[in-house]
Amino acid sequence: MRATEAVERVAEVLELLGASRAPLGVTEIARQLDVHKATASRLLGTLAERGLVRRDRTGYRLGPRLARLAVDAITDLGVVEVSRPILRDLASATGEVAYLSLPMGRAVLYVEHVAATRGATEEPWIWLRGSPLHCSSSGKIFAAYGAISDLDAALQPPLSRRASRTISDPQQFRRLLPSVRKQGYATSVDELEDGMSSVAVPVMAPEGSVLAAIGVAGPSARLTQARLMTVSVSARSAAGVLTRRATPFLSQGSQVLSQGSQFSSPEDPRHPAEQPEPLRTR
Repeated sequence: MRATEAVERVAEVLELLGASRAPLGVTEIARQLDVHKATASRLLGTLAERGLVRRDRTGYRLGPRLARLAVDAITDLGVVEVSRPILRDLASATGEVAYLSLPMGRAVLYVEHVAATRGATEEPWIWLRGSPLHCSSSGKIFAAYGAISDLDAALQPPLSRRASRTISDPQQFRRLLPSVRKQGYATSVDELEDGMSSVAVPVMAPEGSVLAAIGVAGPSARLTQARLMTVSVSARSAAGVLTRRATPFLSQGSQVLSQGSQFSSPEDPRHPAEQPEPLRTR
């Protein structure tokens, strides 16, 4: 096999797995690529060694190394550098971990996070691995505002149950989305990890599409429902600053990872009795 042909085969394998709603076996991949099964097996073995694909008992899926490569691509676009001081201010204002996330196919990719203090424990987050769409506050934002190109595929059952309060019913998850759009933020309480809560808000492009999400995460004991609502106001302030500073970078990044559709801007979720935690905007 020529070098250029091998590269083409690798790209075709990754595209097949990315487009599939379910894992694919060697036989199916060989059939779609029109190659011998042994050739497909060797390609998949090499990709698995590099972490670009992973194998489970039902077949092959895209691997975790692709998430790292996606982070590197976004970093090169400058969005991480632009977002870091904004996240630092948000973390300082809330005393928790502030993060920036992007939609990545059927998952959420965390491209930057900042703890409130240096050396602080950041709880059980596995930041660069990403998280499933259905059990994260950012995932709810992306689903509610149309940033997922194929929501039906993303919510294909069964949905993994990651923690005690994970929403594993696709219809129940869908029923949440109108209220997310109405209030302008989404929460996750003991859904991704037991004992961890988060709140996320959309970062809107000037024309109304969602480019990213800014969120705050921490222990559920500190981030009660009442405090999540208050923290969401600070997060929305940070999202507004990021929109003004980073729209060109985020627009490029969202095109790399996912295609979104447009919704109108959310209603202001601030209740008259709520007061945002102070956020400096440098």
